[in-house]
Amino acid sequence: MGNLVSLWIGDKLGDEGVKAMQHQKLNRLTQLSLYRNGMGDEGAIAIPQSKNLEKTGRVKLNWNFVEEEGIDP
Repeated sequence: MGNLVSLWIGDKLGDEGVKAMQHQKLNRLTQLSLYRNGMGDEGAIAIPQSKNLEKTGRVKLNWNFVEEEGIDP
């Protein structure tokens, strides 16, 4: 997974799953699509806080439960 550059998950990952993605092996991830994962504000906030996802330039959070708290204005 060290060379992974794109990840697409559609399996109800949820907030806990997003936090688990902070694993050191995902440090080359450049695109992240979390379509229909039941993720809320907590998961959306965890993504930019992860030092391992610093290089992720594009994040798609379509069809989740992210509200104003999880969106950076």
